Order: sequence, then structure tokens, then C-alpha cells
Amino acid sequence: MRYTYGMSLWTPEFLEMNAFGLDISDRSFKYAMIERVHGRAELTAFGKGEFPEGIMMAGEVKNEGVAAEYLARMFRGAKLSTNRVILALPEEKGFLRRIEFPEKMDSDKIRSALELHIEEHVPLTAEETIFDYERIGPREVIATVFPRGIVERYMALVRRAGLEVVALETEAHALLRAAVPYEEKRPIMVIDLGETRTSFLIADEGVVASTATKPIGGAIMIDAIQRAAGSSRNEAIRLFYEKGFLPAPPRLRSVSRGEPDHENDVFSALMPLVGALRDEIAKHIAFWQTQRLPPVLIYLTGGIAHMEGLPEYLAYELRVPVSRADPAENLFALDEYIPSINRHDTLLWAVALGLAARNVIEKI
Repeated sequence: MRYTYGMSLWTPEFLEMNAFGLDISDRSFKYAMIERVHGRAELTAFGKGEFPEGIMMAGEVKNEGVAAEYLARMFRGAKLSTNRVILALPEEKGFLRRIEFPEKMDSDKIRSALELHIEEHVPLTAEETIFDYERIGPREVIATVFPRGIVERYMALVRRAGLEVVALETEAHALLRAAVPYEEKRPIMVIDLGETRTSFLIADEGVVASTATKPIGGAIMIDAIQRAAGSSRNEAIRLFYEKGFLPAPPRLRSVSRGEPDHENDVFSALMPLVGALRDEIAKHIAFWQTQRLPPVLIYLTGGIAHMEGLPEYLAYELRVPVSRADPAENLFALDEYIPSINRHDTLLWAVALGLAARNVIEKI
């Protein structure tokens, strides 16, 4: 039996109906649909599309009309049984706050108390926000807060594409569901390595407790390889995935003949960027340790998680076990059913899969 955890910023009563997960980023969007078939969770559809550069920037909708057309074009040809969607909100635009009340608070009074005091915790008024919370103790909650304008623009975009938004959820909560086994209650870190940014979350007792986002992604890494190797963009992408973050083994070669040394080019180009990523992870862990026990394990998701040598390097530098997540293992009963998506791609679709699982897995 599988269960799921998470928090929705907005969920109407009709979420009992089927819905698919939609993850929108600056340069692409991914969707996934998980349905109950013969009493078990099965992946019935998934896919992706790309946006032209500048349509979405830093988690903001810059051209709603063009973005909506790209979404509509994709979903007109998608094999989906519904137009209802569970939508991820951009992590870099939200706030996650641990809030402690002076005394024990009844559940039916928490929301009104947060509305009165939300501006003490985020630089927005209550009217400017949409928020939800998870209770973690008699006097403590973790509140997730988004600017109302960001939420409304995302919902307008998706509706303009002909889709019906039935729930909103943070990327972090979807990632936690996809990347971390439900039974795991120790402090765990998940790092989602995307094309234009990297998101960090720390979960404790199965609850998202800390998040951060930094503009370090695969695009700038590939740019660096392209410059260092003097290669085409496609060649730089190939080198990125084939050579990865592994130092070249010692070998004899004739420098005088001008033979390219792409292995060392790739490693040297990536070293400053991967080092910056390591430093950001270390800072996030250090800040967390001022409040709680450090993470005992780090899971990697996103396309850049497939970089050869990256988990080993981070584990060595951070002194914490690091491994690639396995969303298929966490979301499906693999002894009974094998999803049509391969395990390599589940890391790219982790957010979409986590969203799609939200209204299915917990009911099985």
C-alpha cells in the first residue's frame, strides 16, 4: 500500500475527479497523469514541451498569450482523459516559514490567526497573499505563502490554454512525494537540478521544512563547456552527459599535434560551477543545523542529476550520502506494474509525477 503526503494551496471539493500534474518552468513544461487501474496506480500519460526563451523568466509569466498557445498546442494532441490539472507554483516566488504561536491553537483558529499575523513573516500583506499550512505541533505550523499576483497569473495562463485548475501545490511538496519514500521520517534533503535553476528542500518528519532556489542550472554549465571546448552547442551537450564531472585519467597524448582534450576541458569548465553548487548546499545545510539535526541523506532529481560523477563528488565534499532519487520505486508497486517512463526520465518528470500522484496514491 502506498500513501502520499503534501499540502495544497487551493483544493476544491471536486478533486476526487481525475487530474494530471503540470510542471511549468522557464524553458519547458512537463505533464504526467497517474490513474487507478485495477486497484493500483498506473502512469497513463506523460509528455513535455518547450517555450521560446523569454516567455517565462525567473518563475514569472512574461507573455501569457504565447505561453498559453504552446500549452494548448501540446494538450490538443496529448492522450489525456481530462483537462483538469494540478498545477505547480514556482518555488523561487514562494515563502516557507515555521511559525510558533504563543499558546496551543485549535485547528479551526489557525488560518484566521495566520491571516492576522502573516505580514510579520513575509514582506506582503494578507490581502496580497495566498497561503496554506501544515501543523507540526500543538503550537507550531509551517506556512507556505505565495504572492496572490503570481498565483493568479499562473492560473490565468493555464485557463487560457483550455485547462481547468483543480489544485495548486508547491514544487517542493510534489518533489518530496516523488523523491522520498513515505516511510522516511529522518531529516532528508532533496536537490532538484534544472536547466536554469536549482531548488533545495529539507524535509523533517515527512514535512517540507526548508526551501531555497539558486540560479545555477544545466544551461550555464553547457555554456561553460561550449566555451572551454570550442565546440557546437550539440557537442557541448553530448560532452556534458558523456564525460560529466569526472577528471580525465592520466594518458599520453601529443600536445604538439593539437589533439583536443575534451575530458579535461569538461572537468575544468564545470569545476567552478559545481563548486558553487556544493557551497550553496553546504550553506543551506549549515543554516538548517542551527535549528535541527543535519540531513542524513541527499536525493538528487532533475536532468542534471544524471551528470556522471556528481553524486560521488557531493557525497565526498559534504560528508553526507548522496544518491539519485527513484520516483518509480516511490510511486508505483513495481512488483506488479512497470510504468512506461524509464527510470532515467523519472528524474526529469519528478515534479509532474509528484503532482499527478497527489490525488491518486493516497486513495489506494
